[in-house]
Amino acid sequence: MMANTQAAYIDNLRGLLHLRQKPARLHINMKDSKASDTMEPPLEMSDLPLFTSLLQKIDACYARFDDVMNRTGLSTMPLGEVNTTHWCNESGELEYHQKLHKFAHPLSVDKALAVIWKSFEFELHQRDRQIYDGLGHPNTTFAMRHRLVRTLASGTPVSVIQRRVIRRFCEEDRVVCIWKVYTEGEGIFRGMHSTLTGWGSVRALPDEPGTQAEVCIRQFPVLMNAAPSVTSEFHKFLRMTLDEDKNSVMTTIQHRPRIEHPDISKC
Repeated sequence: MMANTQAAYIDNLRGLLHLRQKPARLHINMKDSKASDTMEPPLEMSDLPLFTSLLQKIDACYARFDDVMNRTGLSTMPLGEVNTTHWCNESGELEYHQKLHKFAHPLSVDKALAVIWKSFEFELHQRDRQIYDGLGHPNTTFAMRHRLVRTLASGTPVSVIQRRVIRRFCEEDRVVCIWKVYTEGEGIFRGMHSTLTGWGSVRALPDEPGTQAEVCIRQFPVLMNAAPSVTSEFHKFLRMTLDEDKNSVMTTIQHRPRIEHPDISKC
């Protein structure tokens, strides 16, 4: 029954994307939009095909959501966080970093969903921030692009462009969130990129008030024959920004911000 529901949803979504004749509307938040002199030119408005591709991959991830989550062991894992690194058996090269996170919160399901959805706006990312509207209903789809600029311990400035999209799916006893982040290196990181996939679910606690969330995040770096020193810095950069995003989400959830549009808890 669930597989049929997922398949119908995916077919309908692909039909909508195929029929869309005009580009998604783009709203640009100009706060902190000025990049430093060593960074790349301002971002362009040409990402709709990439976002469409990411959404199609999200659909595929939703179809195998339970299989992925069951293999992680999250259902039997205690509350907390586990970080692991996975390597290719044949080549011995890094395959992906994985972050598992399981937490409970005293909010009701509706309030928790509204706050969690708000947290995915990632207000900490304001440099060259662009929000894409028109890729789906705002209650279920959020897409943005921004630039991250940091300074290495050596004093070298580095930057990446991140494009991220999240979609949530309401089921009878839970809400599933799946997101994709494509990170593209600039400057000394040019030619490097990474893809990140996040799977998450929120459901009511069975025996007490509140909700429980289970999250699996996998980050796949692609390094393109870079020097070992640069490769190491890119790995550190990715892990640092992943932790920043996680801390941003948890801070938003803990602070329980006032939600201007309470209906965002509804799919």
